[in-house]
Amino acid sequence: MSMYKSFILDFPERVRLLDEAFCREARSKRFEVTFLLMKLSASFLLPYERIKGTSSVRPDDGCGVSNVRVKLELDKRFHESGYCASPVNWFAFEVEKEMFSAGDKAWPENRPPLEKRWVVHKVLKRLRHALAHSNIHFGGEEEISHVYFGSWLSRTCKDRFQVFGCGINDLRHLSCSWIENLARLDQTRPVIAKVLAMRPNSWRT
Repeated sequence: MSMYKSFILDFPERVRLLDEAFCREARSKRFEVTFLLMKLSASFLLPYERIKGTSSVRPDDGCGVSNVRVKLELDKRFHESGYCASPVNWFAFEVEKEMFSAGDKAWPENRPPLEKRWVVHKVLKRLRHALAHSNIHFGGEEEISHVYFGSWLSRTCKDRFQVFGCGINDLRHLSCSWIENLARLDQTRPVIAKVLAMRPNSWRT
């Protein structure tokens, strides 16, 4: 088993290689969504936890200083970023905690599209939280057509959930784009945690 030279970079890249090797088999077994969530969790949750500086493991890999935010598109409006294949296919709305737990059949039929005010960092943060706590629901009839991610509205408001939803192809696009952007962080010996701890006004929604 080969050693990681840079976990933040090597781990998502190896996930990408596994994706290329086994995604066709997953589709043939109709496990495409399961495989996609495995890929998203592995390539996004683990590295993002360390990049954000919240992991108990000290950041050991470097990605430079000035270009980290640009390469990961953290301060871009989400609908203008490379993570968003089609803005009309993303939804964002709020529901009560009990209603979220009941699943998408209990939610209002009118699910507004993602507003332009949302920036990448805020969306990724919500998705990461939903993945970490398994706050995920699926939409569709006989087959899954949409995935919905829920997170607390805020740390002081846990009775309402912010929900993001998108189609399967849109989620696949986000996952692939995240891995591609991580691959662009090619510098070594970083101050990643320090860089991403900055909170510019553009993060606020």
